[in-house]
Amino acid sequence: MRSPPVGRLKVTTLPPGEKWQRSGVLPTNPVAGSRCTAATLDTRTTEVVRLLAEGGTRRDVLALCADEWGFSSRSADRLLAAARQQIRSDWDIERPQMIAELLSRLSEIQQESRRTGRLGVALAAINASARLAGTGTICPGGIGANSGWLQVSRIRWRSSALRR
Repeated sequence: MRSPPVGRLKVTTLPPGEKWQRSGVLPTNPVAGSRCTAATLDTRTTEVVRLLAEGGTRRDVLALCADEWGFSSRSADRLLAAARQQIRSDWDIERPQMIAELLSRLSEIQQESRRTGRLGVALAAINASARLAGTGTICPGGIGANSGWLQVSRIRWRSSALRR
């Protein structure tokens, strides 16, 4: 049983077991035009944020919104704007708080890499911490024979000193 078209949307009912299929420019959402709950909107925004965090583009968001929820490009753009606002609000923190969080993460990386014997990673974490704190780098050239002002034998000594 099919009902007559309403505006640009054609509302149809399907027998049980049939799937909705795209026909022309009509959305695949069986309840196109209806409003969603706040929880549903939150879930959809989170899904778009995840897609953007994984490197998705506007075109990917438009495809996701059209295929999954039957959104037009205008509705998808509104959802995209909400997702970008959520990303901005996640990173809208004060600089000292951001530096403290990064230093904490670098400290964890340094401890774990020292525990597993990856001393080059530990030294890189120390250097990154020093740059964040504004004191410069500890070992400017990194590790290796051509590592700036440090000699290879001195690096080995410093690397063994890191294990303590």
